Amino acid sequence: MPTSRTIKERGILFSAPMVLAILAGFKLQTRRAIKFDNNELTADDLELTRMQDGFPEGVRPVFKVGDEPNAFSKKCPYGQVGDRLWVRETYGYNHAAAEASDVLVYRANYPSDQLVTWPRREKKRIYQRGGVKHEYTEEANHLYPSIFMPRYASRILLEITAVRVERVQDISEADAEAEGVGFDKVGDRKEYHNYLDETRFEPFAADSFKTLWQLINGPLSWVVNPWVWVVEFKVVSNES
Repeated sequence: MPTSRTIKERGILFSAPMVLAILAGFKLQTRRAIKFDNNELTADDLELTRMQDGFPEGVRPVFKVGDEPNAFSKKCPYGQVGDRLWVRETYGYNHAAAEASDVLVYRANYPSDQLVTWPRREKKRIYQRGGVKHEYTEEANHLYPSIFMPRYASRILLEITAVRVERVQDISEADAEAEGVGFDKVGDRKEYHNYLDETRFEPFAADSFKTLWQLINGPLSWVVNPWVWVVEFKVVSNES
């Protein structure tokens, strides 16, 4: 009789445009570079042998190195099918709407000039370290980077529906669309955003995704064609 598995939750970082794409229902996948323990290995040194099931944490990719077809496997740091990801995004607090409590706000939904025009109210916080109490002041509408978002502040919960690996340049046009790249409708066609030059548009979603990848990971990150985790997901809940 199969035993039930505990569903795990992990935080995952998304930029403001990708948060909006998730909320709009366009973004259903994310690609993240695989980190290998051996820093001397390049993407060209590795070949995917198979996706092997049966591990406690779900399916693992098995890689071939040289003549060794089962050189090693990798655990996906984002979880397995059925696990959940809570979205970490740039956020802050606004006291203007409710004097007695913190009201969460999110960078994705507000332009910068609107955020800084909210009334400021100093807020005292105390934390304890090494048995010593420290007090500091923060501004109520100060924005915090997504990496610092606590679980309670997250408004979007995702469920993993599939995990696989591939090289980033192998992305298909359909998968690039599922990555949530932005586009404008021009007649009966789409013009996709160029994330490196806002004055330009791309004819294909895959070309748009290339610029998005380079914006996030650096100008040479596309050329090296790294192996990536492809995590597919669906939205379980959001509070927007």
